[in-house]
Amino acid sequence: TNFKGEAAKPLNLNTASRVDLESVAGLLRKESAAWVEYRAKYGPCKTLDDLKKVPGVDFRRIDRRRDRLACL
Repeated sequence: TNFKGEAAKPLNLNTASRVDLESVAGLLRKESAAWVEYRAKYGPCKTLDDLKKVPGVDFRRIDRRRDRLACL
């Protein structure tokens, strides 16, 4: 009876732009740049925990927004 609409789709960290990484994932500019460089060099993430390996990214920011992020 109470239709609330669809939930927002999670942000795919493997294809997200730096702007989306900053606004949706809450990464700092230097962190989003570090992730974009890392995925270009080593490939996409399979799980969010893969981002723990990325130097320069504070994983706590990713962990806080886990419900809005995905590695698809």
